[in-house]
Amino acid sequence: MNDSKVIEKLGKIKVHMESAKAMGSEAEAQHFAQMLNQLLTKYKLEMTDLQYDMHVKDEPVEKVIVGGGGQRVDGKRVMKDYPDIEIKSSRVAWTESLLGVIARAHSCEILIHPGSSMLSLVGRKSNTAIVEYLFITMQRLMWKLSASERTKYWNQLKRDGDDVTKSHGFRDAWIDGFISRLRELFEEEAEKLRAEAAKNNTGTALMRIDKDAVATREFIESLRCGTANPVGRGRSWNAEGRRRGRAYADQVDRQGRGMGGAKATKSLKG
Repeated sequence: MNDSKVIEKLGKIKVHMESAKAMGSEAEAQHFAQMLNQLLTKYKLEMTDLQYDMHVKDEPVEKVIVGGGGQRVDGKRVMKDYPDIEIKSSRVAWTESLLGVIARAHSCEILIHPGSSMLSLVGRKSNTAIVEYLFITMQRLMWKLSASERTKYWNQLKRDGDDVTKSHGFRDAWIDGFISRLRELFEEEAEKLRAEAAKNNTGTALMRIDKDAVATREFIESLRCGTANPVGRGRSWNAEGRRRGRAYADQVDRQGRGMGGAKATKSLKG
């Protein structure tokens, strides 16, 4: 499979991902996003040296705006490619954190747009495509799930005759816990990949992924852009919210079936 076919398949999976989201099947949508990750990783590990050289030539490191930039719809500024996601007029800490975790796990880096929640990615096209799809899907899921989980906890407290004020800060803590565990999952996955590469003597293939990360950092340095300070999150110390967020992140299936174990769609396999 060459680069053009990989990009074509990425686009095909994105269409199905958005269709699943439109039909309300968020778990299935997350499954499609996970398939992107598997597709590209497998492709990079199996390509020949000549194919990798062509890949580097055909996919130079570039900067892309997540969601294709902004547009006005019904008085709101939203993402062009994902009009259900509003672009705020200030930075949003948790989305920056989420994108950063996913980006670094896929040899990419993020750029901040001051005074806006808009974000950009730096990396090779196939990498940034996967990062964007995973980010959009997880952002949608986390925003809905954090609200429903907070409501579930509040109802539990009320049902048990407990103090419902214990739910204060639950949502922020849930999101924080989810992202922290997601970061660990990606790191664990990377370690497994390195151990497998060492066992099977495929270190050369693994170095290709490392080279992409180096190329991305060099591109960032060439931009000579300033480093943005982390935006204040007002971190919540709701221990139960953080615990439940971390537990839910563990449901992100590493075998490609998606969050909650959504079944694979046969038509997209292979």
